[in-house]
Amino acid sequence: MVNSGSINGIPVHSSRELLTGLLREQLGFNGMVVTDYQDIEKLTYFHHVAATYEEGIQMALGAGIDMSMVPLDYSFPVILEQLVQSGKISEGVVNNAAGRILQLKENVGLFAKPYGDPNDPRLPSVGSAADRLASLEIARQTITLLKNDSTSALALLAASSILVWSGFS
Repeated sequence: MVNSGSINGIPVHSSRELLTGLLREQLGFNGMVVTDYQDIEKLTYFHHVAATYEEGIQMALGAGIDMSMVPLDYSFPVILEQLVQSGKISEGVVNNAAGRILQLKENVGLFAKPYGDPNDPRLPSVGSAADRLASLEIARQTITLLKNDSTSALALLAASSILVWSGFS
């Protein structure tokens, strides 16, 4: 999943230099690249680098995105088909992206076993009190406390205070 942020004002999910040049060519990554929630739409209204959603799709796929993560909105494939039909995105780009998605599904066994096993002995524990306690313990172990001492490591005034809430009770 691609970082939703930007580097030097360039959204990562629209950067061919980062996704294709660095990730695929230099680092040799050949897996699937998926956006985080609404990243392509955000190229217009948040990052302001694309004038339209269609232009954002062109930028993202041209950069190296394989899949757009947007639940409950099915406009992406419709617009993508229109962009291919109009020649704005090549069919080859879509075929390459689809190939990487299908390869991932093959690698994790979804074609051999597409449905979960309802008798899997691990299922009764999902969401159980034991699972919640394990999650809480993991969260507690990952908390990092910072002290704003004389090193000025934090961008806070000495008289400042902040609230850190874990959401756990």
